[in-house]
Amino acid sequence: MHLIENTNYYVDQIKMCVSTNDNIMGEASPEAKTMFLNNEFPDEVIEGPPENLDTPQPDNKEQLIRFFN
Repeated sequence: MHLIENTNYYVDQIKMCVSTNDNIMGEASPEAKTMFLNNEFPDEVIEGPPENLDTPQPDNKEQLIRFFN
């Protein structure tokens, strides 16, 4: 349910990133370049939007299945 509830937030973030050329002349840091070249993302928790604190969780598997139907 968490992923379903917050998908719009992440899609909006993607839309913002691809809708502007504000940073087109910028360059990734050497660390970022290495990370992307090696496909090695850091093993750390990435915080989502503050609304995550209020994201309801399913009580059981059946409730989650009903959410999709």
